[in-house]
Amino acid sequence: MKATIESKLTRNLSRVRNLTSIYETLLAGSGQGRRGHDQTDVLRAATVLLHATLEDFVRSIAYWKLPNANPEALKNLPLVKHGPAGAKFGLGDMARLYRNQSVDDVIKESVEAYLGKVKLQQRFRAFSSTEGLWHRPRFL
Repeated sequence: MKATIESKLTRNLSRVRNLTSIYETLLAGSGQGRRGHDQTDVLRAATVLLHATLEDFVRSIAYWKLPNANPEALKNLPLVKHGPAGAKFGLGDMARLYRNQSVDDVIKESVEAYLGKVKLQQRFRAFSSTEGLWHRPRFL
C-alpha cells in the first residue's frame, strides 16, 4: 500500500511540476506586471491538480492507517449501517447488522464509509484529533 501511495504521489507531483514548467518556459514572458488569464490558466490547472493530489494522498493514508489505529482514534467514527458515532445498540442490532463479520471487517467497512462521505478538512480533523494515528510510530 505504501509503495502505491508513494508512486501515485510522485506521479501527480511530477504532473504539477510539468504544468509549472510549461508556464515558466512558454507563458511567463519577460518584464514585470500581472499576466493575463490566457497565460495563467496553466497555473490554475496546476493548483487544482495539486489540491486533488493532496486530497488523494490524505484519503489514501486514511484508508490505509485508520482501520488499524487504536480505539481512541476510532471513537468518533460512526459504525457502518448504524446511527451516529456513540449511538447505543444491543446484541440484536449487532446480530442483525454484523453477523458473520469479523470486528476488523466492520472497522474497515466503517472507516471506508466514513471517509467516502467526508471532505478533506474533516479528514485532517479526524487525524489531528487522534493521538493514536500520528503519535504512535508503529502505525506509520
